[in-house]
Amino acid sequence: MKPWKLSALFLAGLLAVPQFAAAQNTDESLPFNDIERHWAKEAIMQSYEDGLLTGVGEGKTFEPDRGMTRGEFMALLDRLYVRSEQLLFPLTLMSGDELNGWGEGFDEPYLPYRDVSRLTWLYNPVLEISLVYDRLYGPGSFQQLFAGEQFQPQAVITHREAAELLQIFAAGSSAGRRTDALQEMESKGWLKGEAGAPLKRGEAAQLAEQVKIFMTSQSVLPLLDLDGTRFPQIAEITDPFPLFRTYDEQARSADDEAYLEAVDAISEGYDDETTFDKLRKLAQSGYSNRAGVYYYLSWDYYSSYEENLEHAFSALNAYLADKMSDKELFNLLVVNVYDISLMMAHDDPGVFERVRERLLTYQSRLPKEGMEAGVLSLYLAAFDVKAGDVDKAIDKYKEAAADDRTALQNALYYLVDSGRTEEAKELLRAAAKRSDNEDMRKWQRLYEAEFASLDAQKNAAEKLEQAYELLNGRDGYKVEGEALVGGYLFKYAQEVDQKNKTAHATGYYHAPDKLVLQKLETYADNAQHTVYSRDFDSEQWVKQEQNSFDYLHEWVEDIKPTERLSRLKARYFVQSIGDYDVITEWIEADALLAKAKEVTSNSGEVTNIPYFAAKYYIDHDSGMLVQRVWHVEEIYDEDQFVPYVGSERYEPTEAASVVIPADVVKGGSEAK
Repeated sequence: MKPWKLSALFLAGLLAVPQFAAAQNTDESLPFNDIERHWAKEAIMQSYEDGLLTGVGEGKTFEPDRGMTRGEFMALLDRLYVRSEQLLFPLTLMSGDELNGWGEGFDEPYLPYRDVSRLTWLYNPVLEISLVYDRLYGPGSFQQLFAGEQFQPQAVITHREAAELLQIFAAGSSAGRRTDALQEMESKGWLKGEAGAPLKRGEAAQLAEQVKIFMTSQSVLPLLDLDGTRFPQIAEITDPFPLFRTYDEQARSADDEAYLEAVDAISEGYDDETTFDKLRKLAQSGYSNRAGVYYYLSWDYYSSYEENLEHAFSALNAYLADKMSDKELFNLLVVNVYDISLMMAHDDPGVFERVRERLLTYQSRLPKEGMEAGVLSLYLAAFDVKAGDVDKAIDKYKEAAADDRTALQNALYYLVDSGRTEEAKELLRAAAKRSDNEDMRKWQRLYEAEFASLDAQKNAAEKLEQAYELLNGRDGYKVEGEALVGGYLFKYAQEVDQKNKTAHATGYYHAPDKLVLQKLETYADNAQHTVYSRDFDSEQWVKQEQNSFDYLHEWVEDIKPTERLSRLKARYFVQSIGDYDVITEWIEADALLAKAKEVTSNSGEVTNIPYFAAKYYIDHDSGMLVQRVWHVEEIYDEDQFVPYVGSERYEPTEAASVVIPADVVKGGSEAK
């Protein structure tokens, strides 16, 4: 049985939904009895309905003019973060394991504040926001903002403190520059006022709504497509389950009832074989709503994708034959063809070219200036991309960019991806001139920040490369880290001797088939590409030659950042706040898979790379690398899924000395 198809139809229209239920209140007209005449009434009501803010005391009052406490603000931020977690993931790379701790025997995240007890409701919100803030801006950044052993959760939060914390949500728009947090928030319309002035609860409601709107309508790093599924973008589908005609409840035939029952079953998810049998009978009997019948027959997961595709084309033909005129319906029918093609492509890559040629025949059947012709052109461009004719697609997207935001987004992405960034900038400027409104200005600023980041790619790669060189140029350094590789959890400490090209690591790991932690110890002779590992069961040392790679990420890590930029089309994003320059690195799946064919790994052939990203923390004064975190997902032959997630901290040492004991070398048996 095939998976129920929701990919293109629903992903285009998904919006974040509230994650917290609103508190109950007995007032039928307003949730609180003290906001009727308040300037922020609408924002307060919306934040309450969204589950972002609640009342005080028994919940009947909001106290909009009271200063918001630090504790209250942290709870608000945590709720906003939960809503935006997936959108911010490319910058946080924050997984649940890191928020909750890796497990027994591994370090759990903690707060250094004595006045925030684990037993209170406040602990988790403060902990989560502190971890996210440190991940974005460097280790210890949150405690620099709130120094000392007391967090003072009952103290009123100031505009300055609120602005610093709100940078979590503005992270994607501050690339490569040190900004004044309050000025940044004022420019976005989130905050306004003196730095030391208290943030009032009414103001907090207003900014919460602004952040929510920003995070649901704007895209963090809009030109990044890590897994190759973000582009080409398609028009939003508002209703994937239309009836295709109007039905009079008082004048329905038996066939009408059968059709409506089938649509209801499919839309509610309780369809079965009898549902599609009804639709097939309607198709055979010549039922008048042919577009609807064939459209829903294309959802039949008991049939093959080839049959689904034929039904999708039959629905399109019926639309034209019946001389229907509805842009939403026509868009839905064409995206249905596209959606089924995507699902077929896994086993049949040539489907895109065949379907594109078939869709081209429809151009002569449509009015040249009609709205259907414009819709069809955008999907033909998407098929051009999938068939490898990107230049053709760019031409189509550019032609439609003046009137269609989705076409403009696609044009910008593929121009940049093809190395035509200056052309993309000019296209954006022209679009901004034609649509001079606030929404377009915000959109323009978002893309201009993205272009600024792209212009700084070489500098970012060179900065990262220099940070590594400074670390490796020392006599030695210490490493402390935790990592998940496959199903194994590791915690380790390592001393690296750069002069002798040796290293010694100790620690422990948790194997998926073991109930207790296992000890680990290794020596590495990097000059000889040899590792000696302690087998604690047999009390012997095992020798392994390191002349090959177990996983693709090991090969990538051996490539210098400037070479990753040129060879793997790596993308770099620099943020400079506080004590650190933080560089985030992504490598898109398509570029990495193309090069992976040149690499032989012990795990077999890489078939997919859903995610490949890392963050590097460089001390702003010394320029040296002090920490690295990463999130990599690789899939090998026979669907072997290998997650590789972790973090390492680096500390230079002046007198590093790692000598591999003679008994280790002598006793090292060859690994089988």
